Amino acid sequence: MRARSHGRRIRKFSVNPLFFVVMGVFFVVEHSLFAAAVLGAALIHEAGHVAAALAMGGTIAELRLLPFGVSMRLEGGLLLGYRRDAIIALSGPAANLLALGAFAAAARVMSAPPRLFAYFILADLGLCLVNLIPALPLDGGRALEALLLSALSPRAGRVVMLVFSITFTGLVFASGLWLLAATGYNASLLFIAVYLAAFLVTKNRLEVRS
Repeated sequence: MRARSHGRRIRKFSVNPLFFVVMGVFFVVEHSLFAAAVLGAALIHEAGHVAAALAMGGTIAELRLLPFGVSMRLEGGLLLGYRRDAIIALSGPAANLLALGAFAAAARVMSAPPRLFAYFILADLGLCLVNLIPALPLDGGRALEALLLSALSPRAGRVVMLVFSITFTGLVFASGLWLLAATGYNASLLFIAVYLAAFLVTKNRLEVRS
């Protein structure tokens, strides 16, 4: 799904179909209000990335919405530098933390049902924590990769990042098995582990062929 932006700073916007699959799973499996909260948290998350990139003077050649994050291709490649790339990667989870704080503060002064705020707080917290996992293509992995590439040679940085990604994908998978066994129905972490593993396999196949 693709659409062209008329703005000067975002050239092209597209959505990975798996994003709708993930949202659909939440709407089917979870309470509809919580699914709406997850969608809202995802939009806040992506807005954080975009705002940080634009604030640093970047022009986004392509913005792609992924199931658990966003992929941005800036004009000029690494024009902003590795450290700024790390900041942009972490700006999504930071936006969720800010939103979490805002919802928590609103819950103290507003008379809306507590469950309403609880759903939005849980959605922002969950999205923040998942994206901080140091495995590609999540934000934590992207930030760590940028910092590694700034300190090591490109080859060494990518090897270390691969080790981190494999290790934490395994940990997420093991945690997913435990969660599924404990609850009898919650396979969310297993779904994330499969997504991470599929990305690693695809990425390494492309690198081997190139």
